[in-house]
Formats: sequence, structure tokens, C-alpha cells
Amino acid sequence: MESKWLEWAKALLAISQNGLTYSENHFDIQRYEAIREIGSEIMASSACVDMTVVMEIFKR
Repeated sequence: MESKWLEWAKALLAISQNGLTYSENHFDIQRYEAIREIGSEIMASSACVDMTVVMEIFKR
């Protein structure tokens, strides 16, 4: 069974990815980038890796 924090982090990353794919408004893009950072930070802290590693994976 998947941990609840992992479900939340994956949901945040999915929301951010969809928003970044379809948003054209600069302010919305900034918000979705912030959501991506939060999701990446959650995953990175639990996996004991640097947040930039997680962010790079989800940027692809």
C-alpha cells in the first residue's frame, strides 16, 4: 500500500504538469511551478535525495 504522503505528492505533481502544459497565463504558470516545487520537495525529503533531482525527472 502506498503512503498517503506519496499519493499527495504525486497528485500535486500531476496537477502541476497539467497546468504547465495547458496554461498560457504567466501568473498561472508561476503557480503551477510552485506546486511542482512543493510536490518535488515532499518526494525528495522522503527519498533523501536533492529536490532538483526530483524536479528534473518531472520536468521531462
